[in-house]
Amino acid sequence: IGSGLVGTQLLKQLAHFDTSLSKDSNVPALAEVNRLRIEVRAICDANKMVLAEHGIPLAKISSEDAVSDLTAMYSGLPKEDRQTTRFDATDLDEFADFMDTKRIPHRILIDCTASEEVAAKYPEWLKRGIHVISPNKLAGAGSLKHYLRCMEAMRNSEAEWCYESTVGAQMPVLSVIHDILQTGDKVVRVEGILSGTMGFVFEILNKIPEAVFSCAFREAREEHLTEPDPYEDLLGKDAARKALIIARELGLNLELSDVEVESLVPESLLKKGADRSWEALRAELQKSVDMGIRTKVVEARSKGHSLRYVGEIDAEKGKIFVGLKSVPPDHPLARAREFETVASFTTERYTQSSPLVLRGPGAGAVVTATAVFADL
Repeated sequence: IGSGLVGTQLLKQLAHFDTSLSKDSNVPALAEVNRLRIEVRAICDANKMVLAEHGIPLAKISSEDAVSDLTAMYSGLPKEDRQTTRFDATDLDEFADFMDTKRIPHRILIDCTASEEVAAKYPEWLKRGIHVISPNKLAGAGSLKHYLRCMEAMRNSEAEWCYESTVGAQMPVLSVIHDILQTGDKVVRVEGILSGTMGFVFEILNKIPEAVFSCAFREAREEHLTEPDPYEDLLGKDAARKALIIARELGLNLELSDVEVESLVPESLLKKGADRSWEALRAELQKSVDMGIRTKVVEARSKGHSLRYVGEIDAEKGKIFVGLKSVPPDHPLARAREFETVASFTTERYTQSSPLVLRGPGAGAVVTATAVFADL
């Protein structure tokens, strides 16, 4: 579900997997996937859906053009395939009904959107025994009531809801939390650079003295690292949602409104009726944000520190903070490079002087799609 950057990249990876010669039965790590057969039965975007009774040939959907234009993709199918394939206006209920077939033992819906409408369907799908894989944060960080409904539906079904990719792309942030808690350890605190976009921006500002925030953010946008709506990054919503997902995984029943967030969006753009175009945003960043951020970067540099946009979850106090922080060079968050995500876990076993640290690429379509594929 969804034909944006992540959905397109996922289909490319599925097509490569299907034709890959690297699946070697002699490699223990590949033993399970050698028995794996993936059939893409249906694809939809906001407007159209393709429902193929015998699956859509992966070779037909591995290009960006094919997925972004479902009409052209359907027209390009062989005549015999079109006879058993429906092409219609998107209807999520019909889409799920089509997937709920006895012929396939493991039915999976992959939500590659940022849609609340799609996220609202998770409990229903899980109750029907349909697995859900999602990089969409709007369920895991949506209302607490909806999150708990999803969890209850999963507990009462054989279906699984996999959302590792919502935090840190392929970095196993949530899996590590499971390992920590399931082995009897206790998480005290989690600190992280949770937004790959903001990590990229502040890496530029810390490394290049003459760099300014608005230009660094524009570069992140040009590299396709920002959220589809760049306000999500600048308001701190992206990092706040990830921090909330981590907190809920630790058992903290909090709402997004409970997260203390430091926004970097100029006040003038938050007023009703304000121009929210990219051009207006960039102009206001130059006018109202660049100088203030530069002052903080210089102040941090004068102490030998670097300025980072961080997320902090205090598991003992049940509090979450997202915003700017000056960190010393020996701090785990100071070591992030480019668009890396960093997660530092302080537990009873991994103390503050020697925390458990994960670090790696955490933004972009390729690594996010890879995380979705790994959940599959």
